[in-house]
Amino acid sequence: MIILDEPESNLDFKNQHIILETIQKLKAQNKAIIINTHYPQNAKKLAEKVLIMHKDKKHILGDNSLINKTQLIKSFNVSNSFFDYLGEIH
Repeated sequence: MIILDEPESNLDFKNQHIILETIQKLKAQNKAIIINTHYPQNAKKLAEKVLIMHKDKKHILGDNSLINKTQLIKSFNVSNSFFDYLGEIH
């Protein structure tokens, strides 16, 4: 099992890409991987199962379909336009 705490944080795009590709290769080798990330687009790309943690401790567990604009707006109490920059998350 591999546990990663924000492995792509503070990296430029090229190095984020390298990290994400490495994680995908490990996943293809049937490695169990747990990732904590603040990048919903990366979680959407990598995850099969998702846990969205709330400050009020009402966490949501499910598949990566939970990573969508409607759920993220609700979960993180942000405006409707906040996640517009994430093209693949609708």
